[in-house]
Amino acid sequence: MVLFCNSAGAKRDKKKKEKDPTSEPGPAKNEKELVQKLINVLQYQDSITYASLFPSFDSLWRDIVQYRDSNASSMNAVGHLTQNAGFIKDYDPRFNPKIMEEFKAILRKGDDSELHWEHILLVRYELKKMLLTRDKVGYEHIAPLRLEGYIFFKDMLTRETYGVAIKDVQVIKGKWYGGHMIDLQRASTEDEYVARMKDELRWVRAMVEQGVDLDSFRRATDSAIQAARAINFDSSAIVVRREIVDRKLYTGLFDNEIPVVLYVQYLKGHCTEPVCAYAAILKFGDVDDYIRLDVSRTPDGKWFFLEQPDISNMELTLKDKIYTGTWLSARDKAEYEVKLKEKLANKKRLQFLDETLDRLYFQQPKDKDRDRDKE
Repeated sequence: MVLFCNSAGAKRDKKKKEKDPTSEPGPAKNEKELVQKLINVLQYQDSITYASLFPSFDSLWRDIVQYRDSNASSMNAVGHLTQNAGFIKDYDPRFNPKIMEEFKAILRKGDDSELHWEHILLVRYELKKMLLTRDKVGYEHIAPLRLEGYIFFKDMLTRETYGVAIKDVQVIKGKWYGGHMIDLQRASTEDEYVARMKDELRWVRAMVEQGVDLDSFRRATDSAIQAARAINFDSSAIVVRREIVDRKLYTGLFDNEIPVVLYVQYLKGHCTEPVCAYAAILKFGDVDDYIRLDVSRTPDGKWFFLEQPDISNMELTLKDKIYTGTWLSARDKAEYEVKLKEKLANKKRLQFLDETLDRLYFQQPKDKDRDRDKE
């Protein structure tokens, strides 16, 4: 047992030494890494790193001019771009100031909504292929994959979920570039995002028709918000009431060697569905204490478990009573494979798990602590 724990600890120590690619400037190696980079630049409001994610006009022009292919039609298509490649300037923040302007506008909008940027955590993202317009025919040979979509994240202090629309994600020579962030809305799905955006546009049009100076209005709003922030935010004031509908216990391994216990409560609330929310706790095999997880579930059945205060996250799929997926650790900047199976628990263990979850979620002291308080 000692050898097993030592090997698990050694593996984590090794992964701690690995550099976190999502904190480095420049393009990403894969889709997940790019999305996490976008979350990072929002967290730290880092415009410099954000600008580094985009391909430069010079490099794109060089790729077009130096393109070679044995296929004549491909060569002709890319050759056409040399006469009509002005659009590639739109991908470079040096030539397209709108990229950075909209990024700063998103940060201001989040501030106006009292969003705590430093406490956001990725929930999920949805990307789909962008259609190639006629004036860009041939560019598919330079950037074979181009995507757009949404990134959804949660403010872990207020528990509000927000979405950012992105476009011009491009894969060029195997590297992932771009992610032009356009707008921010308080939403957890694409449909909700679009609906919120339309409501906002209607409101803006109505304000303009009434002769309101929107710039002055925003400045006044900013001042009011700054004044409100003088009052310290107390996250313990958030009260959660719940009625337990079901309980599930899962055990398994991270990376096939680190033992893990996951306990999930299904909760009733004010919605019309039998289950309105979830609560969960997690324990690593070589650690005595459980940690709290905030849980969300998408309509397509994906589960997201977010750890506090270290903002690690787990994305899982549940099938045949087995969770599979990945755990991205914020502590050691490593990703672990996850496989957890549902397990029956006796009444005594369920009582212990319920008490532990209550303490972590609702700050209820253990029995011995309550007895000590009475004394």
